[in-house]
Amino acid sequence: MPTLDPENYALARSDRARYLCALAAPRRKRDSVLTLLAFDQEIARIPKLVSEPSLGAIRLQWWLDALSVMAESSAPTHPILKALAPLGLDVDGLRRLVEARNFDLELAPVSMTCLQNYALATGGAFQALVLDLLGVVDPEVHQAARYIGAAATLANLMQGDTDIAPGVSASQLKDKAEEWLEKAQNFDLSPLHKKSAQPILLLAPLVKRRLTLGDGANETVAAVVRVWWGKATGRY
Repeated sequence: MPTLDPENYALARSDRARYLCALAAPRRKRDSVLTLLAFDQEIARIPKLVSEPSLGAIRLQWWLDALSVMAESSAPTHPILKALAPLGLDVDGLRRLVEARNFDLELAPVSMTCLQNYALATGGAFQALVLDLLGVVDPEVHQAARYIGAAATLANLMQGDTDIAPGVSASQLKDKAEEWLEKAQNFDLSPLHKKSAQPILLLAPLVKRRLTLGDGANETVAAVVRVWWGKATGRY
């Protein structure tokens, strides 16, 4: 078990697909990736925990303020902030991840374009931050990462065949997610870059499983084997 605070570890494990991919990170980077995942899961659940949007906005603002002073504080009080502070991540990037979650609090109908932008600003941006932790700077890898992360977000938004919003169907989200995954796989990445970026590239086959098999697709031994095989062969 990683040497994380138990609460942070539980948060990271709550996203099965990204958790499995984080375990593919080099040992010295694994806890850092899991910490970032715990942070993302913490802010992602805020809109689901509040009874009205204004309360969610207050909680998100708390995180924005806390991140702004995190680097200046010698003793952050929140366990996630304590773990994040030493990682040296771009604070503006973390704050943008929080700001993007305000979309979940909006009550007005949304369009397909809005959902695509949201997916890129959340799942896509998260994957780019993971690459920063891993020290991967190649622009093509970053673009592939954003496509894969955004596709994962769209897959998570799908609920069977029900409409996500007026005029936006689950099939539209699936088509766009598959398009992004195809674009990510079309980059001619070097073997070295593939190896360095494994914790984000290996999410692609797990997103495909989710799109094909639905909820629970990655709660199986087959998903674990798929990540292991991808790490061993360098294929995603």
